[in-house]
Amino acid sequence: APGPFARERRRERGKLVQKDPEIVKRFASLKERLAVPTSENLRLALIEGDALVDTFLKRAGYEGEHMADRLSQLSAGEVPALERLWDAHRLRNTIVHTPGAAIAPHEARAAMKAYEEFLKALGAI
Repeated sequence: APGPFARERRRERGKLVQKDPEIVKRFASLKERLAVPTSENLRLALIEGDALVDTFLKRAGYEGEHMADRLSQLSAGEVPALERLWDAHRLRNTIVHTPGAAIAPHEARAAMKAYEEFLKALGAI
């Protein structure tokens, strides 16, 4: 069964009823990691941020084998920053699947901003 943030409930209210303490805590640690913009910190922040959004999507009742399957169930009307969220996810995929791929600090910040906007818009943080 879906978690406490079932999709139907979120859709009725337009956002979640309460913040998720685990997601709030994990996102705060990601922002701390991003504050020290070493190559490794940027990579890890992006990967962890993407995983955090995916955790939220699963808890909210979105289904699918991959995060892209869950993201494709969202509409720009539900999530104003949806295209930026897709861009962040694509960047994460490049980092994970392309050996030696590097990430610039401004790219990591843009991706984290997209993750933050998404999680705030849906009330998770």
